Amino acid sequence: MAVVGAGKVGSALAKALARAGWPVVAVACRTAASARRASRFTGAPAMSAGEAAARGRLVLMAVPDDLVSVAAREIAPRVQRGAVVAHTSGVLSSDALAPVRRRGARAASLHPLMTMPSPAAGAASLPGTRFFHEGDRGTAPVLRAMVRALGGIPIAVSRGGKALYHAGAVLACNDLVALLDAAFRLFGRAGVPGRRARAALAPLVRRTVENVLALGAARALTGPVARGDAGTVARHLAVLRGRPRELYLALGRATLDLARLPRPRRAALARLLENRP
Repeated sequence: MAVVGAGKVGSALAKALARAGWPVVAVACRTAASARRASRFTGAPAMSAGEAAARGRLVLMAVPDDLVSVAAREIAPRVQRGAVVAHTSGVLSSDALAPVRRRGARAASLHPLMTMPSPAAGAASLPGTRFFHEGDRGTAPVLRAMVRALGGIPIAVSRGGKALYHAGAVLACNDLVALLDAAFRLFGRAGVPGRRARAALAPLVRRTVENVLALGAARALTGPVARGDAGTVARHLAVLRGRPRELYLALGRATLDLARLPRPRRAALARLLENRP
C-alpha cells in the first residue's frame, strides 16, 4: 500500500500498518522536509504523489479536506486500474475521488474516529478505534481487513451521512476542547489559574463523560438547569460577558431540552436563556 499525505494521520496509519504486516511501499508529502520526516518515521521510501499511487494496490490519501479532490486529480493518471483509493477525511464522501474512479480505480473513504496530536501518539491510539467507511462495491472487505489488522473496529456509514457524522465528532472532540478552555479561563478570572484549574476540573470532567457514556445524556445531566434553579442561572448570567456568556446561553438552551422539569420552571429558565444583549 501507499500513503499520500503522510502527516500526523497518514504517518500514524503507515507506521501501524507496517507493524501489522501490511507493507507500505511509499509515502508522499507536499514538501521535501515533510517527506523525509515521514520516511524516517514509517521506514517507507518517500516519492511524489503520482509515483506513490502507481506503486499501491491500496492507496490511502491523508491530505487536508480541501485538497482531497486536488490530490485525486494529481494521482489519477498514475493510479492502477482496480486499485482501492481511500481518503481519510471525516466530512467528505468517496465522491471526492471522482478523478480516480474515472481512471478505473475504486473510491472509498475511511475515517479513524480518534484525535491524533502526533504520528507516534496516533499510531499508539489505533487499537480499539472506530473507523467509519463507505465507498464503491468491493472496497469494504479491503478496508475492514486493514482496520482489523490495526486492532480497530470498522463501521459502515452512509455516503450521504458523512457531513452529519463528522459534525457530531467535531462537537464531541474539538468543540469540547474549546468549551473546556472557556471553563479554564473563568476559573482563572476567579483566581484559580492554569494548572490548578485543570487539576480541579479533571475529576469532574472525567466523571461527567463516563456518566454520559454509561447512562446516556438525559440521565447523566446534573446542575442548575437540570434542577430548575433559575436563581443560580441568573447569578451566572450577571457576571458573564462576551464569548463565555454566548456559550452559556446556547448550551443552557440545549441543556434545557434535556431537562425533565415542570412547565413553570422550564418557562422561567427559557426566559432567562433567551439570546439577549
